[in-house]
Amino acid sequence: MMFIKKTAKEVEAENKEIERKKRARDAKKLQETTPARRAEKLLRGSERLLKKIAREDGPLEKAKAFVSKIEENHKIFFDCENELAKPCTTHISVAKSEAVGELLKKLPKCFPSEQDAMMFVEKFLTFNDASLADTKEHDKRSHIGKKRTQALDAITVAAEQVGMLAGLAGDHVKQVLAYGEED
Repeated sequence: MMFIKKTAKEVEAENKEIERKKRARDAKKLQETTPARRAEKLLRGSERLLKKIAREDGPLEKAKAFVSKIEENHKIFFDCENELAKPCTTHISVAKSEAVGELLKKLPKCFPSEQDAMMFVEKFLTFNDASLADTKEHDKRSHIGKKRTQALDAITVAAEQVGMLAGLAGDHVKQVLAYGEED
C-alpha cells in the first residue's frame, strides 16, 4: 500500500476550501433564520418542552408562566412586524409635488416644464412642517423597531428558562428549542 504525501501548499489550499464552504453554509443558515422565523421556532420549541415537563412531572406551573410570557411577547413581536411592514410615507416628496403643481398652475409662463418647477422647488423652498412630520414618522418606526427587538429578546430569555426547567443546559437548550431534537 502506498500513501501519497500532500505538500504543505496542497493541505493549506484544501483547508482554505473547507473553511470557505463552512462560511458559505453558515451564511446561508443565517440568511434563512429571520427574526420572525426564530420567534416561531422558539414558541413551538417551548410548547414541545412544556409537554415534556408535563410528562416528567416537572415544575409545570413555572413552565406554563414562561410559555404564556412567550405567547404575549410573540403577539407584540408580530404586531410590530406588521406595523413595520407598512410603507413609510414621505411627507417632503408629497409637499414638493404639491408645490410643483401649484407653481405650474399659477405661473405657467415662468415654469414651462415640470422639471423646471421641481428644480425651483428643491433649490429655493423649505418644507419645515413636512420635514418635521418625516422626523416624527422615523422616530415612531424606530420606537416600534426597538419594541420588536425587546419582544424577541424576552421570547428568547423565557424560552431558555423553559429549557432549563426541562433539564437542559447551555447551547443544547437553544438547539432543542430551534430544531426540536429532543422530545
